[in-house]
Amino acid sequence: MESSDLKHRVRDESRLSSGDVRSKNPRANKMALAKRGLRSLAVAVAIPFLLGCVNLRLGDRHLRDRSVWCPVWLHDFGWLVSCATMGLSSWLVWVEGGLQQQSGALSVYAAELGLSFVWALAFGFGATRFAFAISLLLVGLAVVCYRSFRSANPIAGDLVKPYLFWVAFVAFVNYRLL
Repeated sequence: MESSDLKHRVRDESRLSSGDVRSKNPRANKMALAKRGLRSLAVAVAIPFLLGCVNLRLGDRHLRDRSVWCPVWLHDFGWLVSCATMGLSSWLVWVEGGLQQQSGALSVYAAELGLSFVWALAFGFGATRFAFAISLLLVGLAVVCYRSFRSANPIAGDLVKPYLFWVAFVAFVNYRLL
């Protein structure tokens, strides 16, 4: 197809919605961008937080029976806070370049989310040896996530540190329960 056959598409200003960032008012543009950014931040934090809540319900059955190394409330609090900080750090990476520039970092993060779900299933059903192997993989993925997030955004990398500490602690507790 030749470029001479292409036609310039004319934008119909009457079809723009109020939430569209292409309005003529600069203040409205900023507000629309801010709303969109807050929505994406809420989703980025809510997804790992809710997944963390599901993981707690799946994995707590086994932990409540043997809570000698860590009080259950501390485990629950640490898990949810680390999930929320990972969500915030993933949002910072996404803001830096989205899926186009940071696809490797975000795919490692998605793999880490999925593996944490598998860990909760294994731990919840009492397969502590399998759960321990998964927790070691989670520590490795958290290190990779830290490095890739840090290269995209130093603050995002720093926000992965609590999760890295928490996953290492959970691996230690998992080891002690073998």
